[in-house]
Amino acid sequence: AAAPPPPQRSSSGAGSAAERPVSSLSVRSLQPQAARTKRMTVVGTPYSMAPEVLRGQPYNNLADVFSFGIVLCQMMARVSSDPDVLRRLQDFTVDFDALEEQVAEDCPRGLWELARKCCYLDLSTRPSFARCERVLAATLAGGMHVQRDGLIGITESEYV
Repeated sequence: AAAPPPPQRSSSGAGSAAERPVSSLSVRSLQPQAARTKRMTVVGTPYSMAPEVLRGQPYNNLADVFSFGIVLCQMMARVSSDPDVLRRLQDFTVDFDALEEQVAEDCPRGLWELARKCCYLDLSTRPSFARCERVLAATLAGGMHVQRDGLIGITESEYV
């Protein structure tokens, strides 16, 4: 059998994005834009969806940060995301007062604060995933098993 012909290139020689190897695509073109707020396809379970998605409002990748916050809450309390178990408020955010009763006292403070900030109602006040990564790294490095009234080894600015 004959080998298939090589893909056709455009006059610029670059070809379409689908034809180019991933290594020739800029990393920037693959990263989501935080400032972009357009209607995207909704995928996932309603239990972990951000309020703006549930309301059919414009959203961006910070809606995924909300979902990540729900996963953090599930891990801290060892519960499902079902709103009958992981209590929610009228605005679809997490009831952190109720959640606090379900979370072990030695839960790392950095993890608790990160979950709270990821689950903020206003998507513009949620941390980026890059900031989430820094907080998680600092929490792991610092062994932040402290009481809920104090922080050790990480500053408030790293949470925002």
